[in-house]
Amino acid sequence: MAFISLSKPYQLKPRIYSRISNPLHFFTTSQDPTTASQELNNAPPQQAKVLNSKRTPRVYNVLHGAKNSEQALQFFRWVERAGLIRHDREAHMKIIQILGRASKLNHARCILLDMPKKGVEWDEDFFVVLIDSYGKSGIVQEAVKMFQKMKELGVDRTIKSYDTFFKT
Repeated sequence: MAFISLSKPYQLKPRIYSRISNPLHFFTTSQDPTTASQELNNAPPQQAKVLNSKRTPRVYNVLHGAKNSEQALQFFRWVERAGLIRHDREAHMKIIQILGRASKLNHARCILLDMPKKGVEWDEDFFVVLIDSYGKSGIVQEAVKMFQKMKELGVDRTIKSYDTFFKT
């Protein structure tokens, strides 16, 4: 049993959330926005390859650490629009998982269906995550449509997708 002292009133301390003044600091060594963007734009091809390999896990980590699905989606789209990197398979999978858990399934479906335009190939795992999310949200008709869409798009269906589909 917890006791609360009545002699001193308990006061909550307000939380101070700092805004990220320079989101580019996730991808470069510089904290200054102009220097950071110049560093990204002027990198020689070999160094750009190294920067890309360093940035990809960082995108995944930022998505993983996002406070909510809105923040994750905004960051995902911002990085894409800024042209800093091309999202890889892992970044796409993470954002689809985040959006699926938050029942933002239209966003997740759009990201999934736009992947080939961005040079990322589909595989069964993406569809399994989306079918499972539709099922957990109670939207069985859309789960059926996604399962059928897999065949239309030439994505192989294995026991994993059938299992997820039948659990829906």
